[in-house]
Amino acid sequence: DRPITNAGNALQGTVSGVYALQKSGQPGADGAVINIRGVGTLNNSDPLVLIDGFPGSMSDVDASDISSISVLKDAASAAIYGSRAANGVLLITTKRGKEGKPTFRYNGSVGVNTPMHMPETVSSAQYARIMNEAAANMNQDPIYTAEQILGYENGADPNRYPSTDWLDLTIQNTVTTRHGIEASGGTEKVKYLVSAGVDHQTGIFPQTQQNVFNVRSSTDIRISKKFDISFDIRYQLRDMEGLNDQQDIYKQVIAADPTMVAYYTDGTYGYNAGFFTNPLVALYEGGQKFTNRHEASGLFKLNYEIIDGLTFTGIANVKYTFKGEDSQSRKLVYKNYFTQEIIEKGQNSYSDRRDQNNYYNLQALLNYKKSFGIHNFDILVGYQQESESSDWLKGSRSGYPTDLIWELNPGPKDNWSNDGNGEHWALASFIGRINYDYDNKYILSLSMRSDASSRFAVGSRWSTFPSVAAAWRLSQESFMEGT
Repeated sequence: DRPITNAGNALQGTVSGVYALQKSGQPGADGAVINIRGVGTLNNSDPLVLIDGFPGSMSDVDASDISSISVLKDAASAAIYGSRAANGVLLITTKRGKEGKPTFRYNGSVGVNTPMHMPETVSSAQYARIMNEAAANMNQDPIYTAEQILGYENGADPNRYPSTDWLDLTIQNTVTTRHGIEASGGTEKVKYLVSAGVDHQTGIFPQTQQNVFNVRSSTDIRISKKFDISFDIRYQLRDMEGLNDQQDIYKQVIAADPTMVAYYTDGTYGYNAGFFTNPLVALYEGGQKFTNRHEASGLFKLNYEIIDGLTFTGIANVKYTFKGEDSQSRKLVYKNYFTQEIIEKGQNSYSDRRDQNNYYNLQALLNYKKSFGIHNFDILVGYQQESESSDWLKGSRSGYPTDLIWELNPGPKDNWSNDGNGEHWALASFIGRINYDYDNKYILSLSMRSDASSRFAVGSRWSTFPSVAAAWRLSQESFMEGT
């Protein structure tokens, strides 16, 4: 029930052996880095995330739609998922409708987040004395004169002798709001659940925020005692507003010293000769980036009991993702307060990028579950096929006469670039698993998965991943009674 903006953060401090750390508070990039029992592979060490049995990411699902999260840590339990489970598996099950009268639920939260452990700042006079002391320790001449230090101290001329707290001018508290509604219910034959939610989050910098809209429905239909179907539909819109080179702006804010002027007394931005002139100009006038990401997915599942204990399951999952990103960099204009000189840096530019991704997953499974006295069997065999194609296209132009244009066509024809690419991969898999237990005491599990990936050359695409596990439940033995 914690108010979180990304489902990955729900694992922080809740599961032993799972490392979950939120490394950023930036809206849209605040998901947790998750490792299960440490880093198991080079490069990408993320666990495999399965949402209702299909690969995804923690940001794909609204936290309020999650019914449970299971963590597979050991190799034996994860082997049936193939090489992608080398770093463990997170199994996410979403909520479904239950038999009963229609129920309606609302959950909402509003929170204010305050940046913690920020660097302590000093006044410009203190800074000047510290810099002079550092120079003296290196047998160098003082950097600031006594007259300058006095000017910083009395603050009579803030244009020449400012005392600027850059963190106070740029860093702000963030606001997070969540609102969700849910309707569920059903009969013995039909069960349903419909949910919708909206999340709003602002960043520590002005002009940074994210809005996420989620809509999801699930329906379970029991056609007969042996035959049932279900289908889920989900849509998510992620709308983000950010800054160009946000990390670089933060570095400028941290590196800027209090002797640099932020605003002149006439309200114009201060001009400071040096490596960077004024972080506020880059923050408010440097340009913005707008990203909107649409994701729609559908899941269809059918179960048919062929004979007592033997069930066929067919599953189809499709997902379509489209992302548009508009980014603008502006020409920065400064005016020297004392000389009235106009200084221009950079130029107006605009870029437009479009990404799209298509994914499908098909599964056919046979599951036999039967008990013969004290002998219990659970056997699964199946086939799975996945395919994903993606492509992107980007165009940009520079030298616009104004920063009011957010289109490519009006831009100069002599200063442009474009780029694009696409890729496609497919995966075919055969899976098998046998679970046997004797009198619920002695357990044996055998599993195998054979994968073929289009990423490898013909003749080297198939690989098999077997596993064996055994267990003894001491608690079920007669000599453990009463302990």
